[in-house]
Amino acid sequence: GIGAFLLGLWSVFGAGSALIVPIGPTDCRSAGCAFAFRQAVQQCHTAQKNNSTEPCTIVVGPGEYTVACPPDAGAYIDSPGAVDLSGLQNVVFGGASASMRPTLFIDYVHKGCPAVAARFGWNVTVQNLVIDCQRLPFSMGTVTDVGPTTLAITMTEPPRLEWNTSKYPWLNQWFEAPWPNVTAAVAAYNFSSGVARFRWPQPWGGASAFPVGRTLFVKHFVNMQAWGVYGFKVSGSFVIRDTTLLTAAGMGYRCDFCNGSVTIADSAVTPAPNRPMSTTADGIHFMHHTGSVVLRNTTVSHTGDDNFNVHSNFFVVSDFSADRRSAVYIDETGPGWIPGAPVQMVGDTVAWFSRATLQQIGPATVLLAATSGFGQNATVTFRDPVPSSVRRYDMFLSTSRAASLDVEGCTFDAGGRGLVISASPVRIVGNIFTRKTSASVLFLEGGCGAYEDYTEGPFSSDVLIQGNNFRTDSLGLQATQGAAVIQLAGCVPVGACSDPPGPTPPKNSDGPIPLTTPYAIPATYASIVRLLPVVVAGPGRVSALTFFTHCNGTDPTPSSHPTNVTMALFGSDTDDNPTGTALAVASGFAVCNSDGDGWATAPLTSAVPVSLGKRTLWIAHYYSAGPWNTVTTTGSHHFFKSLSGMPGEAPLLAATSLYKASGVPVRLEWETSLGDPYPMPPCQANGTGVPPIVQHSDDTGPGRIQEPGQLLGHGYRIYRNVTVRANAIEAPHTAQHFVDVGATDGVVVLGNNLSVAAGGGDHLASADIAVYSSINYNATSIAAGNRCGQRPCTVATDP
Repeated sequence: GIGAFLLGLWSVFGAGSALIVPIGPTDCRSAGCAFAFRQAVQQCHTAQKNNSTEPCTIVVGPGEYTVACPPDAGAYIDSPGAVDLSGLQNVVFGGASASMRPTLFIDYVHKGCPAVAARFGWNVTVQNLVIDCQRLPFSMGTVTDVGPTTLAITMTEPPRLEWNTSKYPWLNQWFEAPWPNVTAAVAAYNFSSGVARFRWPQPWGGASAFPVGRTLFVKHFVNMQAWGVYGFKVSGSFVIRDTTLLTAAGMGYRCDFCNGSVTIADSAVTPAPNRPMSTTADGIHFMHHTGSVVLRNTTVSHTGDDNFNVHSNFFVVSDFSADRRSAVYIDETGPGWIPGAPVQMVGDTVAWFSRATLQQIGPATVLLAATSGFGQNATVTFRDPVPSSVRRYDMFLSTSRAASLDVEGCTFDAGGRGLVISASPVRIVGNIFTRKTSASVLFLEGGCGAYEDYTEGPFSSDVLIQGNNFRTDSLGLQATQGAAVIQLAGCVPVGACSDPPGPTPPKNSDGPIPLTTPYAIPATYASIVRLLPVVVAGPGRVSALTFFTHCNGTDPTPSSHPTNVTMALFGSDTDDNPTGTALAVASGFAVCNSDGDGWATAPLTSAVPVSLGKRTLWIAHYYSAGPWNTVTTTGSHHFFKSLSGMPGEAPLLAATSLYKASGVPVRLEWETSLGDPYPMPPCQANGTGVPPIVQHSDDTGPGRIQEPGQLLGHGYRIYRNVTVRANAIEAPHTAQHFVDVGATDGVVVLGNNLSVAAGGGDHLASADIAVYSSINYNATSIAAGNRCGQRPCTVATDP
């Protein structure tokens, strides 16, 4: 009975807790669990009206609790949690002990929400909980029946995979995997069998793509506001203890602008059995934290992105006031981003950095004021004038927002990158990293923007990585974050103001990023249709198409350019292949305009609307004659011969050739209701180029910086005092290095056991250990002081 439960609480918490508020499953019967939790939290608020520091403990009895998100969820930093502890001080929430853990099932109705949120709290503890979702943020099942107008999918976890788009409208969002386009179908769901049945009014044409027996998995969320446990501006201590998060539509444990000590101990972010994923984004994430972050005996597994990330951010400025006391900054947007972040930093000490070299420019100053918004509305004002050597598109960083990190006894398994770190000092001791397919420990700081490093900082120092066990399955080829199991690198944009990485794309356009590599297409390639996919995120509409061809100065009739050009826009099917009739066509291109920049643009016959969400469009480019001097891009392209001009129907890619390495610079141009959110003045000599702004999926704002990056070198250094000692590191033979340390003053790599995974010989693709653009290290001692099986270790250094 309740008397025994209260007696148990007294024995656990004793008289030290001024107020103990018990809650059990029976409290949910009358008005639901959400109301019951609000009532419990209100008791704490009432007690703290008279004594703001009076401790309050909400003890949740064993059992299951379904808690729906509130209907008034706004931007995630303002979104109340399903259980909302905001504004409380000295509060403890959770089960009575690790052996009596209740389970919270968070129901992601409305716009989603954090499971447990604490905004503007002080000394907050969340403990002894299991957190799951009422309806998972992903779907998984097997096709069990398919017909011309019907499809049946048997879900693998019937109680958690209800298909109800009225209750969960986000089910019509699909990311990172093919999924039948069921938006036009009538759906029915059987809870006992777990079968979702879809019926279309007309044949849906997907039977061949989704045959019986095909296994399906799709994420409906990428990085939404529905964290597991979320803190915003929590001061004092923030503790998560003996808590297991099974899934979340976004990140698992997160705290933004928190100040003090954070401890996550004896906890986990890990999927339930037979689920391939826990969180759809990072497992644990701290942004703009001041103070310490400590992880102990915690497992992070099968996350949709990084296992762990701690960082602040650089802010790129685009222009200055006449007195240089104010600047306009690029107020980036995106899922998980904090628009107007400098507004939260007023009063902080800030420093200026070159985006080209990552070196500090001039003395530190103080941020006096900030506004949020886009274009001229996003401003920052400083105590001192901005140094004259700071160029447009350089950046500033709050040096007040710096975290220390201490990780011991933890396991990081599968998912994206392991630990992504911008902190100082850093201690990583006695942990296990398994089944990683990218860097297990990554320090990647600088000014490249997504997806190189997201302009993250501050620069780390006093780093100890010791006694860990690493097993890496594979590593990508991206130099800035795939070169080694343990990697420290700085990232700077490719090119400079006087020598950009490629022709600057037209404003408000989207498509592959042009590079400097020349691409001379011979006249024999005439009558070719080229197809390039572009992923766009609405809302907006495509109004024009454009392509790049080198011009001879300002000559409007260059000698080498394609003639009779037609471009078209096609939609895509559920596998993102081009399909159907052309949505619109553009022709009548002026191949070189008067200033000779090489971008040829023509309006579409009718603008193509793109609703909110992600969609793949295919740009088709056709020319009948003439050689074409252009440049390559970051994309890939398909091409096929067409003697009859631009096809009216999308070709089947099965009949085309695919070139992954060489894209061509074709783009689509946008019109949006946002106007021109980022007016970008010209870059300045000795600075970087104008950074491209890209809108990503789930981004309702104008977007964020994304540009090609390269490793910081040339003797520039940003890290200090890095020690990698007594670790066991296994990597596949395709990896570049076991350890890769760049741009560092003071490097010790000693006593590590480095081994190549079975089946690939005993050598990596390059040297075992690489050290570059660094000082105060001994390459001979590094080679002799580590073990590489039966052979000497190899070390690569600057020439």
